[in-house]
Amino acid sequence: MGDIKKFRLNTSPKESPLLFGLLTDVRDYKITWILNQTLGIGLRRVDDLVWSHKKLAQKQSFPHYKDTETSLGTVQLIQNNSSEMIRIPEYRHVDYLLLINNLPGLLDETNWINMLRTNPEIRGIYKLDPIGLQDLLE
Repeated sequence: MGDIKKFRLNTSPKESPLLFGLLTDVRDYKITWILNQTLGIGLRRVDDLVWSHKKLAQKQSFPHYKDTETSLGTVQLIQNNSSEMIRIPEYRHVDYLLLINNLPGLLDETNWINMLRTNPEIRGIYKLDPIGLQDLLE
């Protein structure tokens, strides 16, 4: 019989990130305003996210908005175009990334998606796997 491998199941109520991709033609200040009005949050501009990727020669800087005062946890909006017009490879098909670090059960994600879909400025919203952002947000 071979070695027994142990796997840990993390059952603590730590933050469980949700990631949505947004398709829109509007500028970052307008999508931030739309999200704030529609979802009742308070996104504010913070320092750009600086990210380096092994395939790129230099670090990239992405416009970044954050709300840490919502009851849901932390909500972040990342424009998926760096100042050099480079996109995050894993999410190159979306214009913005909406990341929500919340405690399980606090967010009705279906309701958020439905509210955002009613806005004509948002052409699409998709639930994405947040694994591709791990190195960006560490």
